[in-house]
Amino acid sequence: MTQSEDIFDAQWDGIEECRCRVRFGNDVIARAVMTPEKKVPEYTDQGVKEGITFSVKFRLADMPKDALGKIDRNLNGKLCEVERGGAFGKVRITGNAERGGILILDMGGEN
Repeated sequence: MTQSEDIFDAQWDGIEECRCRVRFGNDVIARAVMTPEKKVPEYTDQGVKEGITFSVKFRLADMPKDALGKIDRNLNGKLCEVERGGAFGKVRITGNAERGGILILDMGGEN
């Protein structure tokens, strides 16, 4: 087990408020943690509106595999759903990184 996985387990076990679930289509990752949401300005053609940003992390091994048994590592710009406060909401992945068997996804409001 890597140090990143140990840290993930400590967050999962110790901070119930950061627990969440992530859904890619029909596949649900039941054990994930997230950072607090931050409000950020989003600049659109209609003007400035308030958006949110946060990060989610989970074990890379829990990521759904495609028909060939491979994990999609090019996630930037894709949509997924994150359960926050008991309800799933669509969010767009704005960045992703892998550290020691843990996948870290930066999320933004759905566009």
